[in-house]
Amino acid sequence: MPNAGYTFVDLVPSGCDGICVLDYYARRHVRADRDQWSLRIESGRVTRDGRVLACQDMLHTGDRLEYSRPPWDEPDVPMEAPILHEDPDVVVFHKPAGLPVNPGSGCQDRTLLTLARSRFGPEIRSVHRLDTGTSGAVAFARSAVAARHLCAAFAARQVHKTYLAIVAGLGLPDKLVLDLPIGLVAYPPLGFVSGVSVDGRQAFSEVAVLRRDPASDQSLVQVIIATGRSQQIRVHLAWAGFPLAGDSLYGPGGTRPPVAGKPVPKPGDGGFLLHAWKLSLPRRTSTDRIEVVAAPPQAMEPVP
Repeated sequence: MPNAGYTFVDLVPSGCDGICVLDYYARRHVRADRDQWSLRIESGRVTRDGRVLACQDMLHTGDRLEYSRPPWDEPDVPMEAPILHEDPDVVVFHKPAGLPVNPGSGCQDRTLLTLARSRFGPEIRSVHRLDTGTSGAVAFARSAVAARHLCAAFAARQVHKTYLAIVAGLGLPDKLVLDLPIGLVAYPPLGFVSGVSVDGRQAFSEVAVLRRDPASDQSLVQVIIATGRSQQIRVHLAWAGFPLAGDSLYGPGGTRPPVAGKPVPKPGDGGFLLHAWKLSLPRRTSTDRIEVVAAPPQAMEPVP
């Protein structure tokens, strides 16, 4: 069933002053190629201050652009997310793998945010996120005041997050600390994806092997992250040579090259097992903490 479409808004930054509309979109939004953007613009879907733009129209710093995407069929994703914790400030959901937290991965309406707002009203908002392919505990704030408190707690590293993951191979050390900056790295034809980058932001992951399974040549690991960079666990474990089993995008040492004749791997693809197992949050109105455990899939039970 198609959604209602969506209007994407851009404010032109100073670095793009004086370029044409087609160049702007082709450079800034590389998930569609230049020919696709040309068709979208010439069909009247891009406007500035309500006026339809042509491909060669010039842009200026501060211009407000709107791209109106027509309705599209969203992917079939799971649309049930049990509540693990609820109080006047915070709701913690048990997100299934395959359901985006916020719009993305082809989904605009079929998201955990949509589910949360249908249950708790328009004020609820996500304060952190899990990747589409990741399951487990994810917190939402029920007010602007609660959101400010939780965002400050994340920034101050007062939120404790423990994950479970199944990685390829048996040779990962029993304990491993990965302190590698994560930023955007080139990945044609998508443009950029997250990866280890000297220009990235600090990222810290503490890994411990819980068990090894010689029959499958896989290991179950626990990962505690003090930071929350995009794709952090996938990026760090792949860089260490032990990517998540079934991860089509990140392979040993970094990203996997596209394979001719097969779909290009994307960050939102699933196929791996990564689970947000434990989440500990400071309360806004008292000194005790919210402690939540999201039961993992059977294949990831810490004790076999």
